[in-house]
Amino acid sequence: WLRDAPFAGFSTVEPWLPVNPAHQSDAVDVQEKDADSCLNLTRRLLAMRRANSALRLGSYQTLHVDDHVLAVLRRHEDNSVFIAFNLSDQTRSVTIPETFALIHDLAVTVGEASLKAQKLELAPWSALLLPVSA
Repeated sequence: WLRDAPFAGFSTVEPWLPVNPAHQSDAVDVQEKDADSCLNLTRRLLAMRRANSALRLGSYQTLHVDDHVLAVLRRHEDNSVFIAFNLSDQTRSVTIPETFALIHDLAVTVGEASLKAQKLELAPWSALLLPVSA
């Protein structure tokens, strides 16, 4: 899928349905150059899932739930991942249990999230997946 290729790279002959020019900005060759693209986010999430058994096989424990935020812990053997979702249109916060040792360099965020001590601030419609030592 190439932005500037004939028929966006889907075919070497004219397809029976036209290629909508509005979708060319979402072409793979465009997204590969953007670290924050949907393609690269998906790649980071899949890599995290492959590397962490808690996301594939782990138990599920709800840590916080209300009308705006869902926070869960996935755990399998020595692997644990804290996951928080802000399901609202306003910034929300959630406290991460003090017993968790946070592994910041392996975190994956969707949208914006900031962590100060054990308080997590999530921008509207955002999420954080954070490996922890629990």
